[in-house]
Amino acid sequence: MMQLIKNKNIKMFVISIFILAIGILLVVIGNSIATPNSTVLRNQEVDNLKFENASLEYSDNISTFEVDVTNLKDSEYNLKYITIKVTDENNQEYDLIGYIGDKLKTNETRKITASIDRDLTNIVDINYYIVK
Repeated sequence: MMQLIKNKNIKMFVISIFILAIGILLVVIGNSIATPNSTVLRNQEVDNLKFENASLEYSDNISTFEVDVTNLKDSEYNLKYITIKVTDENNQEYDLIGYIGDKLKTNETRKITASIDRDLTNIVDINYYIVK
């Protein structure tokens, strides 16, 4: 009798682990489908500024774009703002404006956050333009 109960407990444990693994796999697959194309959110370097760790989220009819910007120059970088030009699958272009302050020290990294009241989850291209 004890052996039968022990075997049932082992089977329930194995089934529970299997269900947990399937659940985790579904969450990972769901997130990768919901995340914009990683080649679009690729790291880029423009005019001695490195753009990396880009992300795009859409919630409550607002698309929010974030990216880390690092100064690669051997000196302080002076700029006004950065225009983030995104192109959607219908070839429509939208400009987002990113402010990080007027000066960026050597090797300093700051995060740009820019939002727009449009669904940009189907973008196919992103380009950065530095306004000095």
